[in-house]
Amino acid sequence: MLGTRLQRSLLLIALLALVCVCIVFGISFGATDISVSLVVQAIHDMLGGTVDGADQQVITEIRLPRVLLGFATGAGLAMCGLITQSLLRNPLGDPYILGISSGASTGAALVIVLGSSHVFLASLGVTVGAFLGALLAMVCVGFLASAGGRITPARIIFAGMAVNYFFSALTSLITVTAKNAAGAKSVVFWMLGSLTSASWNDVWIATICTTLAFVLFFLMGRRVDVLNLGDDCARSLGTNPRIYRALLISIIAFTVAVLVSITGAIGFIGLVIPHLARLLVGSTTRNTLPVAMFSGGLLVVVADLCARLIIRPAELPIGILTALVGTPMLMALIKKNAQ
Repeated sequence: MLGTRLQRSLLLIALLALVCVCIVFGISFGATDISVSLVVQAIHDMLGGTVDGADQQVITEIRLPRVLLGFATGAGLAMCGLITQSLLRNPLGDPYILGISSGASTGAALVIVLGSSHVFLASLGVTVGAFLGALLAMVCVGFLASAGGRITPARIIFAGMAVNYFFSALTSLITVTAKNAAGAKSVVFWMLGSLTSASWNDVWIATICTTLAFVLFFLMGRRVDVLNLGDDCARSLGTNPRIYRALLISIIAFTVAVLVSITGAIGFIGLVIPHLARLLVGSTTRNTLPVAMFSGGLLVVVADLCARLIIRPAELPIGILTALVGTPMLMALIKKNAQ
């Protein structure tokens, strides 16, 4: 564990450098490879306001937005996972435990499968449909968790599980009854996560959302640490558990809803990365948050690069790669904690 401020600063610098290297490689390699020197030149020209040549167009309009979107999404999911585990006092807490991912999947499935025959659904688009589905799931979880009493971590977990199973069943029903095989395949691909359709508009939305979440989480970092000690201890220290837990859960839910609506469900990021961050710098939220942010973004960028290279020129859904990488990491963490 890195306990001193200097050690944590050096770790963040190393992570930032590694992220920059992986971003350049993520732009350079794909269905067709582009030299690193051309990638650097294209980025330099873009910052200067001029982009010429087919390769430079590919770099600035396709690959660079894709890589940056992957980093912003991974960073946001990792931070939300870190705060979720602290609020629920559960090491297996994950932002998707709130049922947001399954709600977004249902909204996306409705648009993809039924959009061709319904003008209203077609006008929404997959991203908006997924976001509305995620918002509906958020409302359902909030209603169930608060019904009949105060909101507690246990109530949130049970409400999230119930909503998750319900919307997953709806998504499966929509997919199975789809008359269009291509539409059903698109739903499955979207549910496993994909950065294929990344645009600069998506990058800005995801970046703003993730940055705002980081600022809010950091400002309330001490409150998160207090809530992690238990409700009785939080009250004795002057923190209202109900208000702060509801506020933090709302931030998590909105952030995850935005990110999932853009990229689909990318699993294991919010579950594994927080454990890795705590292992490196301890459990204090303000120390762990930047490490989780950079590590989550880095993992998604690397996973997306591998997803494009393994079966190129085709590509795998990114969720498959994050699960394959995340499962051994989770098993290693379980073994370490069991000792």
